[in-house]
Amino acid sequence: MANDIDPDTYNSYTNMRNNYGSNYLQQSAGLQSRMATGTQQFSNQIRDAGTQFGRQRSKLPGQFMGRGMLRSGMYNRGRNEFQTDKVNAYGNMRQNFAQQQQGWAQEQSGYGMTRDQGYLSVEQGMAQARAAAVAKI
Repeated sequence: MANDIDPDTYNSYTNMRNNYGSNYLQQSAGLQSRMATGTQQFSNQIRDAGTQFGRQRSKLPGQFMGRGMLRSGMYNRGRNEFQTDKVNAYGNMRQNFAQQQQGWAQEQSGYGMTRDQGYLSVEQGMAQARAAAVAKI
């Protein structure tokens, strides 16, 4: 198939195709690195929040005991508010990470679309070059 167009044109289109593939691989590798870093940061954030909440929770009874309110119902309300705040904080962290993952997926899709469009333009160019070579015969 390549012999029906001149070698310079064929080599030019082959180089273009290789460049699209190489760019895609480089972009994907960069994205994979950012995803690994982002995932590790999320993991660290969850771990650190767990440590922080654990410290806060251990101090909770003392705050009420010191004021003589441990059995007044205020402690239970404070504990429930603490638990709600904790659940909300974890939920927000997970939601932010999920949004980050969606962004990564869209970015990867964009890289693939760019590569595929490049491949298509190369194939169209080669088809036109073949048609022109056949028309000269």
